[in-house]
Amino acid sequence: MARPKKYKTDTTQITKLASYGCTNTEIAEFYGCDESLIRKSFSEFLLKGRAKGKIRLRQLQWKSAEK
Repeated sequence: MARPKKYKTDTTQITKLASYGCTNTEIAEFYGCDESLIRKSFSEFLLKGRAKGKIRLRQLQWKSAEK
């Protein structure tokens, strides 16, 4: 059995990409790895990033509604 390939992933970058609304597949393509690796190994960072994206979207919606 071969040793697993190591990818240079950055958890802050994964969080940022998730906050922009990128899918797991798009993030995996960015790093050149399989989607299952991103989904299984970085799920907490994906959730955190997506939550930040939703908060930012709501802030912008409120600002727009107030104008």
